[in-house]
Amino acid sequence: MEFIIFTIITEHRFIREKQLNFSYHCFNLCFIGQLQSKKVLLIRHGARAPVTFSELEKQLWVNYEQEQLTEIGFEQQRQLGIKYQDKSIFDVNGKCIYQKISIVGSYVERCIISTIGFIKGLCPLNYDYILRQYFEDYWQKYSINDDEYQQIIQSDFQDLSKLSFKGFIIENDFLFHGHEAWLCQILDVLRNQIKNSFRYQVQKQQFLNRPEFNETYRLILEQNPSTPIPRDQVQIGDITGVFGSYSCSHAQGFDQPNPSETTLRYLEEVTQFDWYEVDNSQLPQHQAALTKVFEWIIQQIESDKVLSIYEGHDSNLFAALSVITDDKFIASFASVLEFDVQGENIMTYFNGVLLRTNYCENGYKCKIQEMKEFFTQFMSPDLNQLSQDNSTKKIVMIRHGARSPTSYSELEKELWAGYRPGQLTEIGFEMEQALGKQFRDQRLYDKNGNCIYDKLHIVGSYVERCVLSTVGFIQGLCPLNYAEILRQFFDEYWTPYSTNIEELAKIIESDFTDLSSLNFGTFHVTKDFLFHGTDSSVCKILDSVRQQNMQTFRYNVIKSQYLNRPEFDEAYDLLVELNPTKHPARDKVTLGNLGSLYSSYRCSYAQGFNKPDPSPEALAYIEDIYLFNFFEVDNGQLTQHQSALTEVFKWINQEISSTSILSLYSGHDSNLVAALSVIIKEKPVPYFASSLEFRVINDQIQTYFNGKILNTNFCENGYTCKIEDVRRFFIQFISDDLDKLCTTTEY
Repeated sequence: MEFIIFTIITEHRFIREKQLNFSYHCFNLCFIGQLQSKKVLLIRHGARAPVTFSELEKQLWVNYEQEQLTEIGFEQQRQLGIKYQDKSIFDVNGKCIYQKISIVGSYVERCIISTIGFIKGLCPLNYDYILRQYFEDYWQKYSINDDEYQQIIQSDFQDLSKLSFKGFIIENDFLFHGHEAWLCQILDVLRNQIKNSFRYQVQKQQFLNRPEFNETYRLILEQNPSTPIPRDQVQIGDITGVFGSYSCSHAQGFDQPNPSETTLRYLEEVTQFDWYEVDNSQLPQHQAALTKVFEWIIQQIESDKVLSIYEGHDSNLFAALSVITDDKFIASFASVLEFDVQGENIMTYFNGVLLRTNYCENGYKCKIQEMKEFFTQFMSPDLNQLSQDNSTKKIVMIRHGARSPTSYSELEKELWAGYRPGQLTEIGFEMEQALGKQFRDQRLYDKNGNCIYDKLHIVGSYVERCVLSTVGFIQGLCPLNYAEILRQFFDEYWTPYSTNIEELAKIIESDFTDLSSLNFGTFHVTKDFLFHGTDSSVCKILDSVRQQNMQTFRYNVIKSQYLNRPEFDEAYDLLVELNPTKHPARDKVTLGNLGSLYSSYRCSYAQGFNKPDPSPEALAYIEDIYLFNFFEVDNGQLTQHQSALTEVFKWINQEISSTSILSLYSGHDSNLVAALSVIIKEKPVPYFASSLEFRVINDQIQTYFNGKILNTNFCENGYTCKIEDVRRFFIQFISDDLDKLCTTTEY
C-alpha cells in the first residue's frame, strides 16, 4: 500500500509535467498494482552493549556482557517486524506463511536474537512455528552444541534467557563477515596502505586541528581516566570509539558520554570518513564485503519469496551503501536497507528514505537488470583468490591473560582467596580466547573450517599461566577442532619437557572442555633463554647489571624526582593499605615498591576488585615508574638485550623463512618489553593479553602492538621495512655465546 501511494504522488507530478491525460495515469496505476511485489531487507541488529568496555562503561553497563543485545535492542527489532507486516505473507487466519519468507543471519548472538525479535513482530500469531522452522532449516548445519540447539528447537521462544544462542559458527562466512581481515587477509594490507597515504594523514590532521577535538579529547579521557592517551597520540579510531560509545549509551538512555550537538556532528563526520573512505573505498574491499551479499539479493529477487530478511551488522550496511549511493549515511541500530521490487523495477530505501542510487541515470527508480549489471562490478569471481595473500604470514608474541599477583601482600591474601599466586583467572582465559579470534585467517582452515596443524607453529613458556593462555588462544583460533590441535601440540612440543608423564597423558587424552581436571604445571625447560632470558636464574649476570643501572647518577636523580612528586603521598598510603604491618618506612621506599604497586593494581583492576584504587593522577605516576623500571632498568644495557632477545630474535628469523602462516609465541610481559625496548622509542604498557605482531608481506615486514602499527627502528621509513633490514637490526642484539655472557656474576 505504501508503494502505491508513493506511485500516485510521483505519477501525478509526472502527468502534470508532461500534461498526459487521466486515462493513461489510471492505466499505469492499475498495471503496476498487478506486477509482482516483494521486499528484500538488509537489517542491522538492535541496540547492544559496547564491543569492549572502557573504565566508564564498566560502571554504566554493569548488568550486561560486552556486545549483548539489550531489551531496547530487542524491542527495536520487534517494532521493525510489525512495520513490515503485509497481508501477502499471511494466510486467512492471519498467520505467517513460512514458504513466503526467506531469512538469513549472522552467527553472532546479537544478530540471532535480533532475528527472533523481528519475527515476533512480523508474525505475532505463529512466531514460534516460524522460528522453529527457521532454526531447523538454517542453523542446524552450523550448530556446534547439539544440546543447546535441541533446547532452541523445542522452545516456544517466550523466555529467551533460558536459551543459549552462542553455539553456532559459520566458517568462511563472506555473506556477513567478508569485511573482516581474519577472513580476507588482504584487507589489513589495504587498510594500512590507505592509512599511510598522504591524503589520509592530511585529513587526519585536519580532524585533529578542528575546535571540536577539544571536547572530544575530554570525552576520550573520561572513558579511561586511569590510562589516558596523550593528546598528540590520539588516532581516528579513538575518535570513532567515542561515537560508538555514545551510540550504545544513547540508545540505552545513559547520559555518558554526552557530547554537545556540534561535537556529535563532528564525531559522525569522522565515523563517516573511517567507514566510507578507509574501510570501503577500494575495489577489493567492496568485492570481499559485497560479493555474497549481492549474490543473495539477486537470488531473492529472482525467487518466489515475498519478504527476504538479512540480519547482520552495521559493517554490512556501510559496505552496501558505500557503492549504492553517493550519500554517506550512518547505519544506526536497527537500520534497514530496503530493496522494493515492483515488477521489473526496483527502488531502494534507507530507513524509509528513498535513495538516489547509482544503478541507473534516474537513480530513484531503476530496472532490476540495471541493478544487476551495477552489482556485477563489485562481485569477485573467485573470493578465495581475492582473499588469499599467500605472501603474508603473521608472527605473534603474546602475553598471558589476566592473573593473580605473583606474590601476595596482606590485603591481597584476602582479595585473592581461592587463587594461587600467579594463577591465570577465568577472565584471563577469556582474554586469550578473544585474542585467538582476532588472528583467524581462512588460510589456516580446511574446507570444513578445521584448523590445519601444519600451518601453525606454536611455542610457549612452561609457566602454567602461559600454557593455559595458549590453550585459550587456540580455542579462540580453532573453534571446531581445538582439541585435536592442542593434543598434537602437547604431544610434539611438551613431551620432552614433562616432569609428570601421567599428567601429560591425561592432557593428551583430554577434549579440553573441563580444564580444572588437568594439571598444566608439570613442565620445565632448563636454561630457557627463549622465554626466560630476562631472569637472573637463567643468566646470572643480570642481577649485577641491574644493580649497576640503579647506581648511576641518572637513576638516582630520576628516583629522587619521583619520590619528591606530590603523587608520592597517595602512592605511599596505598603501599600501607596493601601491607598494614609490613610496609616499608617512608624514607625506605624504592621505585621497585612503586612499580609493584602498579602491578598489583593491574591484577585487581582486571578482576574487578576496587583495591588498590589510585586516583587518575596517582595511577599515571605509578605507571610511569613501572615503565621506567621495565624499560630503563631491566632493559637498558646491551647485555640485558642479548640475554633476553638472542633466542627470541633467532626464533623470529626462523619463522620468517618457515612455511607457517601463523607462528605463536606465548610468553610474559617481560618478553614483550624486552623486544619493544629496542624495536621502538616509545614505552607502551604491556597489558594482559597484549600482542606484538610481525606481519610479513612479500619481502617486507610491518610491526603491530595491540593492533596499532609501530614506527620501528628497523629502517628509515619505520612502518614498512625490508626483511633484510629487520634481520640486520636483530644481529646487534644476538649473542654468539650466551653461556659465556651469563656465567660470570661480575659486570
